[in-house]
Amino acid sequence: MGNERSAYSDANTHQRRKDAFCEAALDRAIAAAGATGELILIAPPRVIGVLRKYAEHRHKGCKIREIPEDLAVLTPRELSKRLDELA
Repeated sequence: MGNERSAYSDANTHQRRKDAFCEAALDRAIAAAGATGELILIAPPRVIGVLRKYAEHRHKGCKIREIPEDLAVLTPRELSKRLDELA
């Protein structure tokens, strides 16, 4: 190979930043859940996978229900209806 660096050497930097953002958001959500210790996590399947691994190590006492869907594309009215269906 030579001494040149590959254009793909840091391809996962952006994904690692996204994962760190999601982990920080989970920390804040669990803190907001407070004494109930119960949280419903709705996210795309990949994000749920990342957060499941993270939560196993950091938040063992919190009960997390997972819904592996991306609902970000819905309007507020559609989102409300969809969440009522999931409950």
